[in-house]
Amino acid sequence: MLSMRALLGRAQTAAYRKHDMTNPMIPPPLPPVEEVVNNDAPCRKCGYNLRGLPMDGRCPECGSPVGLSIHGDLLRFSDPQWVRKLARGARLIILAVVVAVLGVLAGVGVTFALGPSWAPFLVVMIMIAYGLNLTASWLLTEPDPSGIGEDRYGTSRKIIRFSLFVGVIDGVLQLGEAAMSVPPPVHAALAVVQILAGLIGAVGWIALLDYLAKLAERIPDAFLAKRARFLKVTLGGSYILFLILSLLAHLLVPAGTAPSAALPCISGILGLFMLVLMLLYLRMVETLGKRFKEQAAAAETSWALIVTPGPAAA
Repeated sequence: MLSMRALLGRAQTAAYRKHDMTNPMIPPPLPPVEEVVNNDAPCRKCGYNLRGLPMDGRCPECGSPVGLSIHGDLLRFSDPQWVRKLARGARLIILAVVVAVLGVLAGVGVTFALGPSWAPFLVVMIMIAYGLNLTASWLLTEPDPSGIGEDRYGTSRKIIRFSLFVGVIDGVLQLGEAAMSVPPPVHAALAVVQILAGLIGAVGWIALLDYLAKLAERIPDAFLAKRARFLKVTLGGSYILFLILSLLAHLLVPAGTAPSAALPCISGILGLFMLVLMLLYLRMVETLGKRFKEQAAAAETSWALIVTPGPAAA
């Protein structure tokens, strides 16, 4: 049975979750809690179970203050270094898009002006952009050191990383196909493999947006969480539909025969719709990056509020 003091502490924490702070850089006052951790609570730094330890003590594994690990899953009480990685990942996604767009424009311009021999420049720019996006996604999907959230979005996080791995393999296959001539049967097989890899990538997109929605709930930011769920349905569904249309065009249209007018028309309209959704996605990621940065600063302040000399004794 929880004491009245513990119930009051939980009520204050729940009330804060619904409160939109005017200055998110200032951490909220810590709610009153019992002197000893009575429930299972993972350490925010290493995940050690702090049950039974005094509130003013330190984790016996990593020396982090126990008092930081008992306030739910809010990012402002998480390991500041991990939250900083989330912010860097969001910024790198925007940078990857900028590099990709500028690289394509520059590559097309250079190839047009100086000849086809400069076409590899375009490939190099796209590879740089993909590398940035890969790094960004890896930073964003690094698990919370405490293990908090894995029960809610651990599967999505793993799907994202698996889709990144498939994307690397698909990119290598495409470069190999472009670098050497392959017989028609191999070319057809590679086309199907690329479409299947695209479908896995679409599932990865859906998992990413689900993951971002649940991270937004840990800020908490209801608007960003709602926007991520909206894009999960619309952008993820549109991507899958686009890939299905591509697969139908590949399988149903005879070689050397022009496809019916309806198929490219539908694909074009769908592509424009996806472009609008991508702009909404980039705007959301930019805002998330700013909020993650705010939460990292608040987490550093929160961790600085509880200072004890040195790690706990073994």
